[in-house]
Amino acid sequence: MEGSEDFNIELISKSLNDIQAEKTRNERLLHTENSRRVNCEFELQTNYQKRKDIEKKHQETIKELATLRNKRVTIDKHYDEIMGEHDSYRDEIDSMKREENTRETEHKQR
Repeated sequence: MEGSEDFNIELISKSLNDIQAEKTRNERLLHTENSRRVNCEFELQTNYQKRKDIEKKHQETIKELATLRNKRVTIDKHYDEIMGEHDSYRDEIDSMKREENTRETEHKQR
């Protein structure tokens, strides 16, 4: 009977050692998975913040573009006004030259 008890004790001891080894492996796996989860959450948060920063820069760029467009419209208006004045002055100068030519022609005819 003693031999079978020793065998049973050995079998139980081996089973306990196997169970302890499995428990240790599972704890290591759990620790590894927890580390991965923490790293993934950190990466997710980092990517979220990067996306928010990019969206903010995008909005700022859109505002800057609108400002530049408004400035261009203003410049175009001023250009048109200046060109209108230029055309008006040129027309006035041409008219004055015609009048001067007319007077010279009349003066020569007399």
